[in-house]
Amino acid sequence: MTEGEGHAGTVGVALVTDVFHDDPDGHRLTERLAECRDRGATLAVLPELPLNTWAPASKTPRDEDAEPPNGPRHRLQAEAARAVGISLVGGAIVADPVTGSRHNTAFVFGPDGEVLVETTDPVAVVSVDRDVLSNVREVYPGYLDRPASVYARAWEAVGG
Repeated sequence: MTEGEGHAGTVGVALVTDVFHDDPDGHRLTERLAECRDRGATLAVLPELPLNTWAPASKTPRDEDAEPPNGPRHRLQAEAARAVGISLVGGAIVADPVTGSRHNTAFVFGPDGEVLVETTDPVAVVSVDRDVLSNVREVYPGYLDRPASVYARAWEAVGG
């Protein structure tokens, strides 16, 4: 697919190399996502930990690199996706509120800013059918509280 070109049955994906650790209000992130949308993308993929300074450069954890579930980096990405109306792959370091353990967490936000997938699995491969997802959300509230591997095993068990 070339820039700005849309075909039935295809998805325009924007691979973003920009990072936003210096964008506390999300203005620059929102502008970049609008650019992605305007260039034909319906899904934007951000680099790992797009709102953090480069944390992997140090083996010493810093408190400010992590956030609680649904923390400020999570909310900023969700709001930017919703404001622009684009799906977004992003992430954050999320600290477990009970154990304090920190996890590199990937999120997939829908164009409404809602989390479609959240995982700490090193590799999580998912196929998302929006109609099925909407139905699952109605029938099983809170399903996003489980690791992706739980759903993968469940889908395998039912032949999905």
